Amino acid sequence: MPTLAITGATGVVGSTAARHLAAAGRTARLIVRDAARTVDLPGFDIATFPGTHGPALRAALSGIDTAFMVSAYEDDNRLLLHQDFVDAAVRCGVRQIVYLSFVGAADDAVCVYARDHGATETYLNDSGLDVTILRSNLYAETLVDLVHEDQIRAPAADGRIAAVARADVGAAVGAVLADPKTHVGQTYELSGPDALSLDDVATLLEPVIGVPIAYTPQSDEQARQQKRDHCAPDEVLDAWLSAYVAIRHGIHGHVTDDVRHLTGRAPTPAAQALAHWQE
Repeated sequence: MPTLAITGATGVVGSTAARHLAAAGRTARLIVRDAARTVDLPGFDIATFPGTHGPALRAALSGIDTAFMVSAYEDDNRLLLHQDFVDAAVRCGVRQIVYLSFVGAADDAVCVYARDHGATETYLNDSGLDVTILRSNLYAETLVDLVHEDQIRAPAADGRIAAVARADVGAAVGAVLADPKTHVGQTYELSGPDALSLDDVATLLEPVIGVPIAYTPQSDEQARQQKRDHCAPDEVLDAWLSAYVAIRHGIHGHVTDDVRHLTGRAPTPAAQALAHWQE
């Protein structure tokens, strides 16, 4: 019976991690909501749970020594879901959690979206479990979401993004899970090979989207007004704005060697990741 568990195993990160484990001769239990979408790997178990933590999650974690915990979707209940998962892991005798966090994670992070990650890291470190943290930069494949009406309008000034390919994150997770005890107490920051300005991003996205793209820097107030024109609630507006402020402050511009250190190969350039995403 597998002693490793992977949550989010139907996504790119989780499924890539599972394939890397299989290539290393290891097996795992894949914890998913929809078993029909799960990769078929010899010796791997599949456990389903409906997304609400309770008996199904405890059953899925039974007998597991090390669990990969992917972060939940961004909503008001995300931190509570994370804490429930950690509590269930403790009750089930899990010894180590490998957590997919976010660059800049802190209880008082500049980016609102990074605060739940910071609080989760704190909760994990106080849980008594062995912990490994993987902080991902922005995914290269999501850079297309910055474009609206053939422009990137944002209050990011000359900030940069060391965007990382989802597959590289999955490969790093797989490498950690293949020998988890050697990574206890470690925090890794996963980035791409280049810190891209938003002008760079605009140029890189032109062949992907198929039209010329321009980056137009904005002030915070200009950005707020743009979102107000689309009737965004204040809390959504503040969170959205904070993501660009984090870029402006350099939080996403740090290039690391952690992908290479964990996987043994160079991180994927953003252009290559986007080309795979198009396929």
